[in-house]
Amino acid sequence: MSSTEELFIIDTDTGVDDAIAILQMIAAKKSGKVKLLCITAVAGNCSSNDAVQNICRVLDTVNVHDVPVYRGATESIVSSFDPVAKFHGNDGFNDVPFEHEPNMSRVQDDFAWKVISDLSKEYPQLINVVAIGPLTNIALAMKFDPELSTRLKTLFIMGGNIEGIGNVSEAAEFNFHADPEAASIVLRLTRCPTYIASWELCLKYTSINMKWRSEVLGSMKKPAADLINKLEEIWFNDWPFGENWILCDQLAMVAALNRNSIKKNSQHFAQVELKGDLTRGMMVLDQRHQRESSKPRNNVIIIEELDQQCIMDQMRDAFNQ
Repeated sequence: MSSTEELFIIDTDTGVDDAIAILQMIAAKKSGKVKLLCITAVAGNCSSNDAVQNICRVLDTVNVHDVPVYRGATESIVSSFDPVAKFHGNDGFNDVPFEHEPNMSRVQDDFAWKVISDLSKEYPQLINVVAIGPLTNIALAMKFDPELSTRLKTLFIMGGNIEGIGNVSEAAEFNFHADPEAASIVLRLTRCPTYIASWELCLKYTSINMKWRSEVLGSMKKPAADLINKLEEIWFNDWPFGENWILCDQLAMVAALNRNSIKKNSQHFAQVELKGDLTRGMMVLDQRHQRESSKPRNNVIIIEELDQQCIMDQMRDAFNQ
Protein backbone atom coordinates (compact mmCIF):
# COMPACT_ATOMS: atom_id res chain seq x y z
CA MET A 1 0.00 0.00 0.00
CA SER A 2 1.32 3.43 -0.94
CA SER A 3 1.61 5.93 1.89
CA THR A 4 -0.47 8.37 -0.19
CA GLU A 5 -3.35 5.98 -0.83
CA GLU A 6 -6.54 6.54 1.13
CA LEU A 7 -8.28 3.35 2.26
CA PHE A 8 -11.99 2.87 1.55
CA ILE A 9 -14.90 0.51 2.07
CA ILE A 10 -18.14 1.04 0.14
CA ASP A 11 -21.43 -0.20 1.61
CA THR A 12 -24.16 -0.12 -1.01
CA ASP A 13 -27.63 -1.23 -2.04
CA THR A 14 -26.47 -0.93 -5.67
CA GLY A 15 -29.05 1.02 -7.52
CA VAL A 16 -28.12 3.18 -10.50
CA ASP A 17 -26.69 6.11 -8.52
CA ASP A 18 -24.72 3.63 -6.41
CA ALA A 19 -23.25 2.20 -9.61
CA ILE A 20 -21.98 5.64 -10.62
CA ALA A 21 -20.54 6.15 -7.12
CA ILE A 22 -18.69 2.84 -7.41
CA LEU A 23 -17.33 3.97 -10.78
CA GLN A 24 -16.13 7.21 -9.18
CA MET A 25 -14.19 5.14 -6.67
CA ILE A 26 -12.80 2.83 -9.35
CA ALA A 27 -11.57 5.82 -11.37
CA ALA A 28 -9.74 7.09 -8.28
CA LYS A 29 -8.38 3.59 -7.65
CA LYS A 30 -7.04 3.35 -11.19
CA SER A 31 -5.28 6.69 -10.76
CA GLY A 32 -3.51 5.38 -7.65
CA LYS A 33 -5.23 7.77 -5.24
CA VAL A 34 -7.17 5.18 -3.24
CA LYS A 35 -7.17 1.55 -2.21
CA LEU A 36 -10.63 -0.01 -2.21
CA LEU A 37 -10.51 -2.74 0.41
CA CYS A 38 -13.93 -4.20 -0.38
CA ILE A 39 -17.54 -3.49 -1.29
CA THR A 40 -20.33 -4.73 0.97
CA ALA A 41 -23.95 -5.17 -0.10
CA VAL A 42 -27.15 -4.33 1.77
CA ALA A 43 -30.83 -4.64 0.91
CA GLY A 44 -32.53 -1.39 -0.07
CA ASN A 45 -33.01 -0.34 -3.68
CA CYS A 46 -33.15 -4.07 -4.36
CA SER A 47 -32.57 -7.35 -2.55
CA SER A 48 -29.12 -7.99 -1.12
CA ASN A 49 -28.63 -10.72 -3.73
CA ASP A 50 -29.38 -8.30 -6.55
CA ALA A 51 -27.13 -5.72 -4.89
CA VAL A 52 -24.24 -8.22 -4.93
CA GLN A 53 -24.89 -9.09 -8.56
CA ASN A 54 -25.02 -5.42 -9.54
CA ILE A 55 -21.72 -4.71 -7.78
CA CYS A 56 -20.08 -7.55 -9.71
CA ARG A 57 -21.55 -6.29 -12.99
CA VAL A 58 -20.11 -2.81 -12.44
CA LEU A 59 -16.68 -4.23 -11.60
CA ASP A 60 -16.77 -6.49 -14.66
CA THR A 61 -17.70 -3.53 -16.85
CA VAL A 62 -14.50 -1.68 -15.97
CA ASN A 63 -12.34 -4.83 -15.82
CA VAL A 64 -11.63 -4.68 -12.07
CA HIS A 65 -11.14 -8.13 -10.56
CA ASP A 66 -9.15 -7.48 -7.36
CA VAL A 67 -11.90 -5.99 -5.15
CA PRO A 68 -13.64 -8.52 -2.89
CA VAL A 69 -17.40 -8.31 -2.42
CA TYR A 70 -19.31 -9.35 0.70
CA ARG A 71 -22.95 -10.06 1.36
CA GLY A 72 -24.77 -8.13 4.05
CA ALA A 73 -28.16 -7.65 5.64
CA THR A 74 -31.13 -9.04 3.73
CA GLU A 75 -33.70 -6.91 5.55
CA SER A 76 -33.92 -3.98 7.95
CA ILE A 77 -33.28 -4.45 11.67
CA VAL A 78 -36.86 -4.31 12.95
CA SER A 79 -39.39 -4.53 10.13
CA SER A 80 -39.09 -5.62 6.53
CA PHE A 81 -39.11 -2.81 4.00
CA ASP A 82 -40.54 -3.10 0.50
CA PRO A 83 -40.78 0.28 -1.21
CA VAL A 84 -44.03 0.83 -3.07
CA ALA A 85 -42.27 3.01 -5.64
CA LYS A 86 -39.37 0.94 -7.00
CA PHE A 87 -37.48 3.83 -8.55
CA HIS A 88 -34.61 1.51 -9.57
CA GLY A 89 -36.91 -1.29 -10.75
CA ASN A 90 -37.11 -4.67 -9.06
CA ASP A 91 -33.43 -5.54 -9.47
CA GLY A 92 -31.83 -2.14 -8.73
CA PHE A 93 -30.78 -1.73 -12.36
CA ASN A 94 -34.19 -0.75 -13.75
CA ASP A 95 -34.80 -4.34 -14.92
CA VAL A 96 -32.58 -3.75 -17.95
CA PRO A 97 -31.75 -7.04 -19.72
CA PHE A 98 -28.10 -8.12 -20.07
CA GLU A 99 -26.61 -10.77 -22.33
CA HIS A 100 -24.23 -12.18 -19.73
CA GLU A 101 -24.26 -12.88 -16.00
CA PRO A 102 -21.53 -11.13 -13.99
CA ASN A 103 -18.55 -12.96 -12.51
CA MET A 104 -19.58 -13.83 -8.95
CA SER A 105 -16.32 -15.57 -8.01
CA ARG A 106 -15.13 -12.45 -6.18
CA VAL A 107 -17.99 -12.77 -3.65
CA GLN A 108 -16.56 -13.92 -0.31
CA ASP A 109 -18.10 -15.95 2.51
CA ASP A 110 -17.81 -13.54 5.45
CA PHE A 111 -20.61 -11.11 6.25
CA ALA A 112 -20.33 -7.36 5.81
CA TRP A 113 -20.45 -6.38 9.49
CA LYS A 114 -17.64 -8.79 10.44
CA VAL A 115 -15.45 -7.73 7.53
CA ILE A 116 -15.84 -4.04 8.34
CA SER A 117 -14.88 -4.76 11.95
CA ASP A 118 -11.91 -6.97 11.00
CA LEU A 119 -10.53 -4.47 8.49
CA SER A 120 -10.82 -1.62 11.00
CA LYS A 121 -8.62 -3.62 13.37
CA GLU A 122 -6.11 -4.30 10.61
CA TYR A 123 -6.01 -0.62 9.56
CA PRO A 124 -6.95 1.43 12.66
CA GLN A 125 -7.80 5.10 12.02
CA LEU A 126 -7.09 4.64 8.30
CA ILE A 127 -10.36 3.46 6.74
CA ASN A 128 -13.00 5.73 5.22
CA VAL A 129 -16.41 4.06 4.98
CA VAL A 130 -18.82 5.37 2.32
CA ALA A 131 -22.35 4.19 3.17
CA ILE A 132 -24.71 4.80 0.24
CA GLY A 133 -27.60 2.49 1.13
CA PRO A 134 -29.71 1.85 4.22
CA LEU A 135 -27.41 1.76 7.25
CA THR A 136 -28.27 -1.78 8.34
CA ASN A 137 -24.77 -3.22 7.82
CA ILE A 138 -23.09 -0.28 9.53
CA ALA A 139 -25.46 -0.47 12.50
CA LEU A 140 -24.91 -4.22 12.86
CA ALA A 141 -21.14 -3.68 12.67
CA MET A 142 -21.31 -1.05 15.42
CA LYS A 143 -23.43 -3.30 17.66
CA PHE A 144 -21.20 -6.31 16.89
CA ASP A 145 -18.07 -4.23 17.65
CA PRO A 146 -18.82 -1.29 19.98
CA GLU A 147 -15.35 0.24 19.43
CA LEU A 148 -15.61 0.11 15.64
CA SER A 149 -16.30 3.78 15.00
CA THR A 150 -13.33 4.84 17.15
CA ARG A 151 -11.09 2.97 14.69
CA LEU A 152 -12.58 4.48 11.52
CA LYS A 153 -11.02 7.54 9.95
CA THR A 154 -14.30 8.89 8.56
CA LEU A 155 -17.83 7.81 7.74
CA PHE A 156 -19.64 9.34 4.76
CA ILE A 157 -23.39 8.75 4.55
CA MET A 158 -25.84 9.52 1.78
CA GLY A 159 -29.12 9.75 3.60
CA GLY A 160 -31.40 11.70 5.86
CA ASN A 161 -32.82 15.14 5.42
CA ILE A 162 -32.20 18.53 7.00
CA GLU A 163 -35.36 20.47 6.09
CA GLY A 164 -38.02 17.79 6.43
CA ILE A 165 -38.25 17.20 2.68
CA GLY A 166 -38.94 13.56 1.93
CA ASN A 167 -38.82 11.46 -1.21
CA VAL A 168 -40.11 7.99 -0.30
CA SER A 169 -42.46 9.47 2.31
CA GLU A 170 -43.71 12.95 3.17
CA ALA A 171 -40.85 13.64 5.56
CA ALA A 172 -38.14 10.97 5.14
CA GLU A 173 -35.37 10.20 2.68
CA PHE A 174 -35.20 6.67 1.23
CA ASN A 175 -32.09 5.27 2.94
CA PHE A 176 -33.13 6.40 6.42
CA HIS A 177 -36.77 5.46 5.86
CA ALA A 178 -35.76 1.96 4.71
CA ASP A 179 -34.19 1.24 8.11
CA PRO A 180 -34.80 4.03 10.63
CA GLU A 181 -33.56 1.94 13.56
CA ALA A 182 -30.24 1.35 11.81
CA ALA A 183 -29.86 5.05 11.01
CA SER A 184 -30.66 5.87 14.64
CA ILE A 185 -28.08 3.38 15.92
CA VAL A 186 -25.35 4.71 13.64
CA LEU A 187 -25.93 8.35 14.55
CA ARG A 188 -26.06 7.46 18.24
CA LEU A 189 -22.91 5.33 18.26
CA THR A 190 -20.64 7.03 15.76
CA ARG A 191 -17.45 8.51 17.20
CA CYS A 192 -15.54 9.30 14.02
CA PRO A 193 -16.08 12.35 11.77
CA THR A 194 -19.42 11.51 10.14
CA TYR A 195 -20.41 13.44 7.02
CA ILE A 196 -23.99 13.52 5.77
CA ALA A 197 -25.01 14.15 2.16
CA SER A 198 -28.72 14.78 2.68
CA TRP A 199 -31.63 14.63 0.25
CA GLU A 200 -31.80 18.42 0.23
CA LEU A 201 -28.18 18.60 -0.91
CA CYS A 202 -29.20 16.42 -3.85
CA LEU A 203 -32.53 18.09 -4.61
CA LYS A 204 -31.99 21.79 -3.85
CA TYR A 205 -28.33 22.62 -3.33
CA THR A 206 -26.65 20.84 -6.24
CA SER A 207 -27.40 21.67 -9.86
CA ILE A 208 -25.98 19.69 -12.77
CA ASN A 209 -27.76 20.46 -16.02
CA MET A 210 -29.44 17.67 -17.95
CA LYS A 211 -28.10 19.17 -21.19
CA TRP A 212 -24.54 18.67 -19.91
CA ARG A 213 -25.45 15.13 -18.82
CA SER A 214 -26.79 14.36 -22.28
CA GLU A 215 -24.22 16.10 -24.45
CA VAL A 216 -21.04 15.33 -22.47
CA LEU A 217 -21.59 12.08 -20.56
CA GLY A 218 -24.22 10.76 -22.93
CA SER A 219 -21.86 10.99 -25.90
CA MET A 220 -19.02 9.01 -24.33
CA LYS A 221 -18.27 5.67 -25.98
CA LYS A 222 -16.78 3.79 -23.04
CA PRO A 223 -17.98 0.61 -21.26
CA ALA A 224 -18.85 2.50 -18.06
CA ALA A 225 -20.74 5.19 -19.98
CA ASP A 226 -22.56 2.55 -22.01
CA LEU A 227 -23.68 0.80 -18.82
CA ILE A 228 -24.94 3.92 -17.04
CA ASN A 229 -26.57 5.40 -20.15
CA LYS A 230 -28.41 2.12 -20.60
CA LEU A 231 -29.54 2.09 -16.95
CA GLU A 232 -30.67 5.72 -16.85
CA GLU A 233 -32.41 5.78 -20.22
CA ILE A 234 -35.67 4.51 -18.74
CA TRP A 235 -35.70 7.46 -16.31
CA PHE A 236 -34.98 10.10 -18.91
CA ASN A 237 -38.06 9.14 -20.91
CA ASP A 238 -40.15 10.53 -18.05
CA TRP A 239 -37.78 12.64 -15.93
CA PRO A 240 -39.60 14.40 -13.04
CA PHE A 241 -36.88 16.87 -12.03
CA GLY A 242 -36.87 19.29 -14.95
CA GLU A 243 -33.44 20.42 -16.14
CA ASN A 244 -31.57 19.18 -13.05
CA TRP A 245 -29.78 15.83 -13.20
CA ILE A 246 -30.37 14.65 -9.64
CA LEU A 247 -27.31 13.04 -8.04
CA CYS A 248 -27.55 11.27 -4.68
CA ASP A 249 -24.96 8.66 -3.73
CA GLN A 250 -22.57 10.33 -6.16
CA LEU A 251 -22.42 13.41 -3.93
CA ALA A 252 -21.36 11.49 -0.84
CA MET A 253 -18.65 9.90 -2.98
CA VAL A 254 -17.48 13.26 -4.36
CA ALA A 255 -16.97 14.51 -0.80
CA ALA A 256 -15.30 11.29 0.36
CA LEU A 257 -12.83 11.26 -2.52
CA ASN A 258 -12.08 14.98 -2.37
CA ARG A 259 -12.55 16.64 1.00
CA ASN A 260 -11.71 19.99 -0.63
CA SER A 261 -14.90 19.69 -2.68
CA ILE A 262 -16.89 20.55 0.45
CA LYS A 263 -17.39 24.31 0.16
CA LYS A 264 -19.77 24.68 3.08
CA ASN A 265 -20.64 22.45 6.04
CA SER A 266 -22.00 22.67 9.57
CA GLN A 267 -21.85 20.47 12.66
CA HIS A 268 -25.00 19.29 14.41
CA PHE A 269 -26.46 16.84 16.86
CA ALA A 270 -28.71 14.62 14.74
CA GLN A 271 -31.29 12.00 15.67
CA VAL A 272 -33.77 9.89 13.71
CA GLU A 273 -37.52 9.89 14.35
CA LEU A 274 -38.71 6.33 14.97
CA LYS A 275 -42.33 6.70 16.10
CA GLY A 276 -44.10 9.36 14.08
CA ASP A 277 -46.89 8.25 11.77
CA LEU A 278 -45.86 10.81 9.16
CA THR A 279 -42.24 11.40 10.15
CA ARG A 280 -40.75 7.93 10.77
CA GLY A 281 -37.21 7.90 9.34
CA MET A 282 -36.86 11.69 9.30
CA MET A 283 -33.50 13.03 10.46
CA VAL A 284 -33.89 15.77 13.06
CA LEU A 285 -31.14 18.32 13.72
CA ASP A 286 -30.99 20.16 17.03
CA GLN A 287 -30.60 23.72 15.73
CA ARG A 288 -31.45 25.56 18.91
CA HIS A 289 -29.08 28.33 19.96
CA GLN A 290 -29.04 26.99 23.51
CA ARG A 291 -29.04 23.24 23.91
CA GLU A 292 -29.62 21.50 27.22
CA SER A 293 -26.37 20.49 28.90
CA SER A 294 -27.64 16.90 29.00
CA LYS A 295 -27.62 16.68 25.21
CA PRO A 296 -24.57 14.93 23.73
CA ARG A 297 -21.94 16.43 21.48
CA ASN A 298 -22.44 17.17 17.79
CA ASN A 299 -22.34 13.85 15.97
CA VAL A 300 -22.60 14.76 12.27
CA ILE A 301 -21.12 17.15 9.75
CA ILE A 302 -23.78 18.25 7.28
CA ILE A 303 -22.48 18.87 3.76
CA GLU A 304 -24.29 22.02 2.66
CA GLU A 305 -22.51 22.79 -0.62
CA LEU A 306 -20.14 20.96 -2.94
CA ASP A 307 -17.90 22.40 -5.63
CA GLN A 308 -19.74 21.97 -8.94
CA GLN A 309 -16.56 21.59 -10.98
CA CYS A 310 -15.37 18.78 -8.69
CA ILE A 311 -18.69 17.01 -9.20
CA MET A 312 -18.49 17.31 -12.97
CA ASP A 313 -14.85 16.21 -13.05
CA GLN A 314 -15.65 13.07 -11.05
CA MET A 315 -18.61 12.31 -13.29
CA ARG A 316 -16.39 12.52 -16.37
CA ASP A 317 -13.80 10.25 -14.77
CA ALA A 318 -16.47 7.75 -13.70
CA PHE A 319 -18.03 7.50 -17.17
CA ASN A 320 -14.70 7.58 -19.05
CA GLN A 321 -13.64 3.99 -18.23
